[in-house]
Amino acid sequence: MAGEAGSLTFVLDQNFGPRTLDLLKIGRMQPLGRITTLTELGFAADAPDEEWMPLLGARGRYAVITRDGEILRASVRLDAWRASGLVLMLLDGRWGQLPIHDLTRALVYWWPLMVEQATAAQPGTAWTVPHKVPMPPKAIRLVTPQVPGLRAKGAEVVDISKAKPRRDRSGA
Repeated sequence: MAGEAGSLTFVLDQNFGPRTLDLLKIGRMQPLGRITTLTELGFAADAPDEEWMPLLGARGRYAVITRDGEILRASVRLDAWRASGLVLMLLDGRWGQLPIHDLTRALVYWWPLMVEQATAAQPGTAWTVPHKVPMPPKAIRLVTPQVPGLRAKGAEVVDISKAKPRRDRSGA
């Protein structure tokens, strides 16, 4: 569970909605049982960064995922982070402008890489996570006949029930 010796626990800060943790748990995102929030760890929702960072860092190995682009801009917060040894995943500023469905898609897309990087990181490492999700290299392919009235964009649909019968070329 959170704070086990040697294991890295992932913490969503107060800048995420309350359902984000539920989403990650429902999706069985790794590491199972080691994804939590600052409030679940006993910190007030309005606790200043410079207060919770050193306290959390003293508890063990934690990686904090934050949408707070200002977290390292003030010297007091920067000093608190450096002293804490926390690993930070800073979601770039555009994450806050994403509609919830795009934010969900991006979080699920980037999560495995964030876990991989944070798990291998030295304490006190920070990354910026882009908001963009690359487009897939292939399009979705149609493998079954079209439903009448529906068709793929740019696809030509031929109604074979109205097609003229072909003449038998065998001469019979």
